[in-house]
Amino acid sequence: MHHQSVTSRSVVDCALIGATCLALVIPGAVFAHQTGVSFEKEIGAYFVDIGYDPPQPQGGERIVFDFNLKSKVDKTPEDFDYVWVRLEKDKSTLLATGIARADFGPTSLLYQVPNDLHGDLTVNVRYQKGDQALAETEFTIPVASRARSFVELVSLASTILIGAALAILIMYIFVTHRKQEV
Repeated sequence: MHHQSVTSRSVVDCALIGATCLALVIPGAVFAHQTGVSFEKEIGAYFVDIGYDPPQPQGGERIVFDFNLKSKVDKTPEDFDYVWVRLEKDKSTLLATGIARADFGPTSLLYQVPNDLHGDLTVNVRYQKGDQALAETEFTIPVASRARSFVELVSLASTILIGAALAILIMYIFVTHRKQEV
C-alpha cells in the first residue's frame, strides 16, 4: 500500500513540475504578437492594409505579415483570391510565393529573417482575383542586425539553469522512488 502511495505522489510531483515548466515557457510564445504596425496605401478603388510584427525586426527573428484589401470608399473588405508576395534584399529575391485568401481569420505569412540579414527588406505585394491584378504595391521594412541584449542573455541563462534544476529534481525523485522499491 505504501508503494502505491509513493508512485502516485511521484506522478503528481512530475505533473506539477511539467506544468510549472510550461507556465514559464508559454507566455513568451503566446504574447509574441502583441503589437505591430501597418503599411497602408490607396491604390485605385482599393485601400491596401498590410500589418507586420514586430515593428522593428532583427536578423534571426520571425516577421508575421497580415494582408488586407479594403474598399477605398468605406473600408469594407474586398474579395480577392490570393496575394502574391515577394521579399527582396538588394534586388535579390529571398522569398516569392502566392498565399490563398484565408476563409477565416487573416491572410498571413510567417517569414524567418536570416540571421545575417540587416538593412532594408523590400516587400512587393499583388492582390489577385483570378487572372486580374486588383492592386499592387511595395514598401520597405528596416531590419536591424542581430544583437543579443543583456536581458536576452539573462533570460537564456535562466532558462538553462531552470531546465538543469528541473532535470536534477526529476532524477532525484526517480532515484528516491527506486530506492524505496528495493
